[in-house]
Amino acid sequence: MGDFILTDDLAENIVWEVQKLINEDVILTNEIGIIVASTDSTRLNDFHEGAKNAMESQQNMIMTEELTHVLQGVREGIVLPIIVHGNALAVLGITGDPNVIEPYAMLVRKVTELVVQDSVNKMDEESHAREREFFVFDWLHANEVSDYIIDRSQFYNINIYNYERVVVFKVENSTFQFSYRDIKMLKAMWDQHKEGLFIRWGQNRLLLLLEQYERTELENKLKRFRLELNERFKVDVAIGVGLPARYETLKQSLDQAERACEVATRYNRVVFDNDLRFELLQQSLDANVKQEFIKRTINPLKGEHELVETIHQWFKHDLSIQKTSDTMFIHKNTLNYRLKKIEELTGLDVKQIHHLVLLYTGYRFLWEDTKKRAK
Repeated sequence: MGDFILTDDLAENIVWEVQKLINEDVILTNEIGIIVASTDSTRLNDFHEGAKNAMESQQNMIMTEELTHVLQGVREGIVLPIIVHGNALAVLGITGDPNVIEPYAMLVRKVTELVVQDSVNKMDEESHAREREFFVFDWLHANEVSDYIIDRSQFYNINIYNYERVVVFKVENSTFQFSYRDIKMLKAMWDQHKEGLFIRWGQNRLLLLLEQYERTELENKLKRFRLELNERFKVDVAIGVGLPARYETLKQSLDQAERACEVATRYNRVVFDNDLRFELLQQSLDANVKQEFIKRTINPLKGEHELVETIHQWFKHDLSIQKTSDTMFIHKNTLNYRLKKIEELTGLDVKQIHHLVLLYTGYRFLWEDTKKRAK
């Protein structure tokens, strides 16, 4: 058992739940006898000498009327050390007539110990999960897979030779975080037969390390899994998939998956890195370079919403005058007039392939910038 931390939330939950059972005032102290939660708020942060003594002896102690005059911070009642795995972690105090309280004191203590034990187990699980996360981070960022990495992988029961691809999940809610028990559930949801290692990767990200999958099978599986995540956790998830790599160079697959995930965030879907083309260029360029490119190409159209929508539909329909005009419910002559206006404002001739490429690139950068600002 790791170092137990009695959180304010846990302490508050315990005293109010116990109070519901026995209808008496309840306190909970830490290991040095300081009251950290109480149904009587005037007692918070007071020292309770009886609780301190019960903590040291690991024995229930009845606080008689006589002891209230001798021990600091004591009221008539009973104090019960909360013991988990042989360690006294806190003390529960119940105020009232000891003769009335004592018959059900042990039941109350047992219930409280079960609550605390569950919290301890969660903390131990979280601690072990974090250690595994640190190991995976070290493995993926190591210059070489040393004997030390291999020994640690065996300690954590992670067969690094099985994994050849990284998938990155990004939850749209930046404050969302998966618990260790969520990770166990995700593993069960993913596949009972094929190896898949889920690792938390920052506040709202997950890594999934995979063994070999055929592309179509993996894509369909990820699409279904994304829908299951949305349904179970009520969150939108973007998914980026890296290319296969050997276990020694799996960082390459991670970098690709993160790049694909950034693109997936814009489209809210599953994106494979090897499907990226224009996005590959887009992701590799500095934001300042893209802003400068916008200024030199499509910047005069900023604020001209009608013209921006026109060029958007025109590119979307592969430069087809007929399809674009039909979609926008405008006459072909109106569309041609708008394209002429775009040429005049930008200085780019849409009939010249070189100018057209510049215009399209500037449009894509502007569209990306607009989407980011809208979030």
